[in-house]
Amino acid sequence: MATDNLGATAEFTSVTLYASETLPVSPVVEIVSPRNGALFPAPATFTFSAEVLASEGDAGPVEFFVGTNSVGLVDGGPLLTATAPPSSVTVSNLLEGEYKLTVQYRGLSGDHCIPCLLEANTIHVVKLGLRSPSLTPDGQLQFEVVTSFPGRPTIIEGSPNLRDWTPISTNAPASNTFIFAEPFSTTFAHRFFRAVLPPE
Repeated sequence: MATDNLGATAEFTSVTLYASETLPVSPVVEIVSPRNGALFPAPATFTFSAEVLASEGDAGPVEFFVGTNSVGLVDGGPLLTATAPPSSVTVSNLLEGEYKLTVQYRGLSGDHCIPCLLEANTIHVVKLGLRSPSLTPDGQLQFEVVTSFPGRPTIIEGSPNLRDWTPISTNAPASNTFIFAEPFSTTFAHRFFRAVLPPE
């Protein structure tokens, strides 16, 4: 847990480390990207990557799923090495919604390995959303705005109670993301934020 100079606290995501002189009894499969909870502008295009450590010592094949739909089968090679890149596929044009991503090791025989189906990572594809809140070195809150409408004015609003909203700034982003920094972090230490589009 970390505490900043304003007293705000945050917990870091735990990381599991494996150490062994032998290969695992069952294959170990891990999604490298995207991370659980990732946010993308619609329609989303991203790299879906995973690593595998199998009892046979090979690096695949690995099959990638978005929901129940297979989006690719990648053979990582006959031998897993420390420098081998993750197996990856590109997912394109994913529409707005929530999706569960899984990967499956298929082994040298090509059969599915039931024990090594990874618990799904959930991602969100949105037309407008906020992600990656953090504090600047001088204590200002900042976050990234994700939008499917580059070039269209986007209003950042603040509220002390989720009922009364006040415009803070208007941006016309050149791309699908932009950074907003709270200009009054000391005065408005407790405030909610949202991004909205003005009526056309």
